[in-house]
Amino acid sequence: MRNIVGFVTQEIGSTSELADPGTIFMFLFIILFTVLILAGVYVYFSFAFMNIGKKLNVKYPAIAWIPFYGPIVIAMLAAKMHWWPFVLSGINLLLYPILAFSMALSPESFAAILVGAIMVLTSVVFMIYATIWLWKMFEALNRPGFYALGLPIGLLLSYLSSALEIIGALFIPDMILRIVLISGALSLFSFLFYLIFAILVGIAAWSKDKEINKRKKKT
Repeated sequence: MRNIVGFVTQEIGSTSELADPGTIFMFLFIILFTVLILAGVYVYFSFAFMNIGKKLNVKYPAIAWIPFYGPIVIAMLAAKMHWWPFVLSGINLLLYPILAFSMALSPESFAAILVGAIMVLTSVVFMIYATIWLWKMFEALNRPGFYALGLPIGLLLSYLSSALEIIGALFIPDMILRIVLISGALSLFSFLFYLIFAILVGIAAWSKDKEINKRKKKT
């Protein structure tokens, strides 16, 4: 009986800690801070790619404001290439709930591995084309095409970080501490590449036309 009373008391105590006003406030602050950061990134890239679209005479530069896909659409239109790789991204969106369901049933099942492999393949192909679009877009702005590499490198490091954590948790839990440290380092480098890409996009978007014309004369 005492054990039951002790267990109940302990559970109530842990629940009261979770319901502590300070904990709730911190949780809400983190959510609000994250939302503001994401909103700021969205507004920044939307304005930047809309301005790039205007510079390159894209018919509808306001497309840049479409969440997630708008900037890449601007890059595709600027590169004057075909739109079919977006079909691959659509396939990924359709397969995601299937993957989640398969992973919930059995992470090591054939269905989960097959769907995951298809999603990885389609993501890689789409990112290759997105990088080509961005490369050609920067060149159209008379900027080095390698400005585009910050995004795919950042994504690759981010995916590697997540994959390491999953592999460590499932197959080598004894080395999880080392894996977490490596994953954290990869995440840090991923953030740095994202940041570099964002800065270079801003330079390309808001550099004065006079400076671009001077660069053209020199070349």
